[in-house]
Amino acid sequence: MTKDPAVDWGPDASIEYHVLDLVLLPNISERAIRTCMNRYSEAGPHLRMALEQWADQGGESDESAVALFRGLHVIGAMRDSQACAPLLRLLGRPAKEIEWLLGDAVTETLPKIVAGVFDGNAAALFNAIADQDRDELVRDSLFRAATFLTWEGRIDRVVMIDFLRRFGSGDLSVDGEFVWHAWVDAISVLGLRDLRPLVIEALEKGRIDEFIYEREPFEEILQRAERDPSDTTHFYGMGMGYIDDVVSLLQDYSVDDDEEIGIDDSAIDEPTNQQPAINPWRNVGRNDPCPCGSGKKAKRCCLAA
Repeated sequence: MTKDPAVDWGPDASIEYHVLDLVLLPNISERAIRTCMNRYSEAGPHLRMALEQWADQGGESDESAVALFRGLHVIGAMRDSQACAPLLRLLGRPAKEIEWLLGDAVTETLPKIVAGVFDGNAAALFNAIADQDRDELVRDSLFRAATFLTWEGRIDRVVMIDFLRRFGSGDLSVDGEFVWHAWVDAISVLGLRDLRPLVIEALEKGRIDEFIYEREPFEEILQRAERDPSDTTHFYGMGMGYIDDVVSLLQDYSVDDDEEIGIDDSAIDEPTNQQPAINPWRNVGRNDPCPCGSGKKAKRCCLAA
């Protein structure tokens, strides 16, 4: 068993020690995470303060970005609704800053963080999704959070349907933006057959990239959602839900493995006399494993980029 990098401060130590271990140690400390979660009434204000500062002023160092990254996942796992408003402000910062701060988590865990901290203000969430100045991948993740919250009943279904209709009109997003992907998925996983014609219309008008809409998976998920609205299996592959194991999640994002994943130029072999050129995207659907080897679906990895 790997030794935990944090000092065993003992049960009576000030929470500040454990918060610092959580956000500043080079390697993830399970002890620090669990202590901060078990004593969240004490740790939460410190983590929210860091979020507030980033939301209003931004960050200046890799260390502060790592600290907030870890803190956000703990906040999301604890479902701290006091963090909702500052998180939405943070997600309105420049796209390059959000990419630096969150990296792959923008498409992988951000929907779960947003769902976790949701404070009941659906209008604020919808306004953020409709804000075309925000990064389109951020808006996609916000949309996924809203979809899951609607399924769970925390957002009124009628209100969500109204927003989906307005979005489908094309007034709330640029044609071809990745956020249309979340719109299509929302209609299918919520079993909204009445909105299916809007998907077809958007496809015919070129609003949806042809790689986003695949008829068979869309119809299959739509039918499954109609048959069994309580079925959650289709949510997991779309990045929706809540954070259930923050320790394992943060360990997966540990600094030791913090390398930017992309398609290696070497993946496309140079033509030679012996070997023809190989296109790694040939026959790759959006739900297939990404050719870069990340283990993610193509639509949530290099296709998103």
